[in-house]
Amino acid sequence: MRPDARTLSLWRGGLAAVLAFDALALAARTVVGVGRYTAPLVPGIGSALVSHPAAVVTLGLAGAGAVVAALRPRAHPAWGLAAIAPIALLHHAMAVEYGVYHQGFYHAGAAFLGWLCGRTYARALGHDPAAGDGALLATERLGAAGALGMFAATYLNAAISKLSSTGAGWADGDTLRMMIAAHLRGGFEAPWARFAWRVVADDGLARGLSTAALGVEILAVLLLAGPRARAVVGTLLAGLHLGIWLTTSIRFMEAGFLDLLFGLPWVAAAVRFGLLPVATGEDPEPAVDPRRALRVACGAWSVVAVIVGLLWALPVRPRGHPVSGDQDLDPGACRASLENSNSACSDGVDNNCNGRTDCADYDCNNSPGVTVCRGAAHGAPR
Repeated sequence: MRPDARTLSLWRGGLAAVLAFDALALAARTVVGVGRYTAPLVPGIGSALVSHPAAVVTLGLAGAGAVVAALRPRAHPAWGLAAIAPIALLHHAMAVEYGVYHQGFYHAGAAFLGWLCGRTYARALGHDPAAGDGALLATERLGAAGALGMFAATYLNAAISKLSSTGAGWADGDTLRMMIAAHLRGGFEAPWARFAWRVVADDGLARGLSTAALGVEILAVLLLAGPRARAVVGTLLAGLHLGIWLTTSIRFMEAGFLDLLFGLPWVAAAVRFGLLPVATGEDPEPAVDPRRALRVACGAWSVVAVIVGLLWALPVRPRGHPVSGDQDLDPGACRASLENSNSACSDGVDNNCNGRTDCADYDCNNSPGVTVCRGAAHGAPR
């Protein structure tokens, strides 16, 4: 994978725009959501933030500015940390307020982290971006490879998660039908729900779409291949998100935008139609000592192996949902189940173990089949 300097610049700019928007959107949604719930807030910095809207707005502006600065060519690595810290705080503050961590910003954040890791790897190899355009190009290519690798890993992780939880049963169509019934806004009577209703009614179509979704998520690794494979896979991934939106009303706009940004040959198309001049020769990349490259690679994989081993061995609770301070953190203390039916949303039990009960839960307020929570004063915004 050897994108030219103009493609790298386009990718950096697009990713910076998405992340800056995400930081501001996190701040805005957190401020707007203040007071929506009556359930006790999680003790800690997240609870402190939601009670100070000015601090939330400041974090949003700081995060947006730091992201743009971090993705500039020759940016100091410290800008990356300066961007991650406020955005992480905003994520937690929003989760405290709404009762769930929002996954819409997951893909862009993973790509950003991958770009920073790729740049760090380039510096470890001896590339100094300040030494010349050749070294800068080599650094940014490794940064882009890291971004695409992490971005593709988000899809591969989704596929592995499906297979590990339900095995081949994910492709039986029933899981997809249940997701559609639980999340489709407006119900099947809505004008835009015709396709969703057809998927629910047609067993073969539901099975086919479930299998295709798994296949497309696994094929995401080909984003690291050449431009033709990247264009095909990027288009398929964007189509996957379009299908999810049409059938479940769940929108992953940032992920779909990045699929098309990274996948399609925008610069080549602009050159072909005369919007950009033909690129001139690029400075050669500096040579890398093979022994140094091997040492750096072994060191990087050793660090990854240690981190994965610690996460596997230590009793780390998944950060899927914040919980109230009185809830036992023992995984056996709460058996999570769906909270998206009238019975589950009126039984006085925190069924999905996220610290919210019945109509104070985001899922109860956003499931079209739930009628007992309509008009609840403390419900989550639709």
